[in-house]
Amino acid sequence: MILAHLADLHLGFRQFHAQTPAGINQREADVASAFTRCVEAIVATTPDLVVVAGDVFHSARPSNLALVHAVRQFQRLVSACPVVVVAGNHDSPRASDAGHPLSLLAAIGVQVVLSEPTRVRVGDVAVWCVPDTGVPQPLRLEPDPHARYNVALIHGEVAGVIKGAPEKPHEIQPNTLAGDGWDYIALGHYHTRQQVAPCAWYAGAPEFTSSNPWAEIGEPKGGLLADLASHTVAPLDVPSVRRFVDLPRLSASGVTPAQLVEQIDAHAGDLSGAVVRQVVTDCDVLVSREVSRTALRRWRRSALHFAFDARRPDVPVMAGQARNQRSRRSLAEMLADVLVRRAELSGLAPDALLAAGTRYLDEVGAVSTNDHIAQAWPDDNTERAA
Repeated sequence: MILAHLADLHLGFRQFHAQTPAGINQREADVASAFTRCVEAIVATTPDLVVVAGDVFHSARPSNLALVHAVRQFQRLVSACPVVVVAGNHDSPRASDAGHPLSLLAAIGVQVVLSEPTRVRVGDVAVWCVPDTGVPQPLRLEPDPHARYNVALIHGEVAGVIKGAPEKPHEIQPNTLAGDGWDYIALGHYHTRQQVAPCAWYAGAPEFTSSNPWAEIGEPKGGLLADLASHTVAPLDVPSVRRFVDLPRLSASGVTPAQLVEQIDAHAGDLSGAVVRQVVTDCDVLVSREVSRTALRRWRRSALHFAFDARRPDVPVMAGQARNQRSRRSLAEMLADVLVRRAELSGLAPDALLAAGTRYLDEVGAVSTNDHIAQAWPDDNTERAA
């Protein structure tokens, strides 16, 4: 008895501004293509049952394009074997009187569970379905003692999956998934494939659609194949449609903008069509602005998206100073920084320029201050304007 496990399809997901020649958001097209690849891989393996652990759609109001694509692909699955789907937190409407987008799948033969935990019987398999409706509730797991195989299909958060994350009151404790009576527990919500209990697995997502895709680089995409008789699990790997590249982190401390661009180019290589991030620490606004002016457009012409993540230098917090308060640099400090970093001034004596510039600032500051005082407090003999 072979079960195919998918989750977190996020059809209708949109990102960035790039479009296909047909005018569709490129990332939305990528996500749709990833699901199509999964369907083709599942049909080729001829499983006995397909389960989808929530978040078929990225929102409870998916576009017509996403709805049509979902119906077409699920029709292919239903033609091959039974399909069971539970609702996730993304595609569950928050208003009780709103229509549910997954109802369309029920009309074509998909067994859909939208609200309360429900048992669905598919031949020798009892599937205990637990959707995510957005209302926290204790997890109930009820295997069927009369079924040959028991499967739980759950969309939810298992505690401890994200290291260091604060505890949430509605999280599923791993020990509740380790009880007897279950042949397989199919989970959805987290987008990386991982085992959280002896027979409990997150399948991961077919494509990069999480809020932090950089943490998923190198993780397999696709789904899982579970043999209920032997209690073994095999990957259903589907290559990602879009290449994500997180370039090595660099520091802008002590380098000119031109040198920083050279370092980025040395690591970048071919960025054609990729989604790219470059994190640069100790990068003040002047360096960031110069890099943006000279090189960022070139990188963005090649990549689908290039994120230049410039992080400002840390400012030490003085005793008695508010924690979030940043000390402002003086004009002299900013002038010194400009003189040191500007490549066209590299042949000049920065100390002499700094001294001359500082004298100029002092003179201008004194003149402007005297003028300001004179305008604000004119002599008694000066006639005021009417």
